Amino acid sequence: ESYYFDLLQAMLNHYDFEVAIQFGEIGRKRFPASAQIALATGVAYYGAYQTDAAIDAFLASLALDPATEQPYSFLARLIDNAHDKLPAITQRFVEYQEKTPGSYLGYFLHARALIAASQDPEQAESLLRQSISLEGKYWESHYRLGLLLEKKRALAEAEKEFRRSTELNPQ
Repeated sequence: ESYYFDLLQAMLNHYDFEVAIQFGEIGRKRFPASAQIALATGVAYYGAYQTDAAIDAFLASLALDPATEQPYSFLARLIDNAHDKLPAITQRFVEYQEKTPGSYLGYFLHARALIAASQDPEQAESLLRQSISLEGKYWESHYRLGLLLEKKRALAEAEKEFRRSTELNPQ
């Protein structure tokens, strides 16, 4: 298993996503209980812009090891293109929030899922505020809160969140 993972890492380091996908799928068949190989395969699909396959691999990785943060971060990047996979991603994000109540990331991810599904903007706002209260230096929580506030026409408060987001991440 470690050899497959090391090979996947080498291919990813060389941006050879197609070869990494091939070895990743072979590795997933040989080691179906390996969250690491599923994660690395998801990264290869992500690098090759194969969104659906990447989402499937990240969800598989989380099914094997829900405590690993990396797949959650990738899923958050892909969530706007998740379409029919959005309910499964949302469920994982809710579970992560419930299992890690002291982590800003769980609240942020849950809010991202609600926003992507165009559901319950009030709850999404509350979750983002909780995320910020736990980790005020995470720029994207401020940015996403600013977007929600802008939609509500709370422009002064939205501007404050956008400014804070830009201070934390000028890019």
